[in-house]
Amino acid sequence: MTPFFVFADDYGLKGAANDTGLISTKTATSVPELIGTIVGVALSFVGAIFFLLILYAGFLWMTAFGSSDKVDKAKDIVQHAAIGLVIVLAAYAISRFVFNALTEAAAPAGQTAGFGCCSNSATGGTVQTLESNCSGPTRTWIAGPCS
Repeated sequence: MTPFFVFADDYGLKGAANDTGLISTKTATSVPELIGTIVGVALSFVGAIFFLLILYAGFLWMTAFGSSDKVDKAKDIVQHAAIGLVIVLAAYAISRFVFNALTEAAAPAGQTAGFGCCSNSATGGTVQTLESNCSGPTRTWIAGPCS
């Protein structure tokens, strides 16, 4: 027997991800967008760390076998991780609000930054949305309100 590589089909997963905007090749066009992206990525990593801490604490608790020291340690980790997670979520919400306000402040008068009309040629529908939410091969974004 010899090993060989199998290149399986993606079953349309890349197309679905592109249509939903999960995979984006767009780059930040302004300094506030770049800083907002960096802050968002950093807070995502910190959130993942808190999630792993909660998993670790759950593992400690389940394997404590009645040892009150291990149970107390696991409870402390869960409490601290939960508090940290709340702080990270609040920081994310505040930073998102601030960077959206900075981006809108930099927009020309009468036009909201990043908002426009997204039309989908596959369905014929249009929606008022952010430019970053309008990505995909069948979608077209136009600055300004939908008519």
